[in-house]
Amino acid sequence: MTKSNRLMLIKDIVENNTVSTQQDLMNYLSEHGFEITQATVSRDMKELGLTKALNENGAYCYRLPKSASANEVISKFRRIFRDSVISLKSSGNIVIIKCFAGMGNAACEALDIMEFDQILGTIAGDNTIFAVVESSEKGEELISELNKLLGV
Repeated sequence: MTKSNRLMLIKDIVENNTVSTQQDLMNYLSEHGFEITQATVSRDMKELGLTKALNENGAYCYRLPKSASANEVISKFRRIFRDSVISLKSSGNIVIIKCFAGMGNAACEALDIMEFDQILGTIAGDNTIFAVVESSEKGEELISELNKLLGV
């Protein structure tokens, strides 16, 4: 299950349940097959902009900000990636992603947030991203998925 699926589930859980603690959220996620650490939950909550607020019963619980949803967050990262990338190539188990000047880090962060299963790790420069994958076959698979994302 991908990070985007997890973020969408967190959004749904928070909107439809009383979630007072990070442990509450971890329990709900576990019920849906997501076994993740507290640190991951904390990062996801920060990314979604969750805050604590009083609910109608006077208890503090987590809420999404009015302006952001998990779909909007993922959509923004996809747009950043699409708007930044010039070309994709692979060499063995490395996928080389060329970006417009100054956009390498932003596109790399977007790529990391989207959590493609093929990627073992990434490193970004000003206009280039190196994504390490397990094999050349996984590299071609990743390029195919990224081309779909880019609309190529």
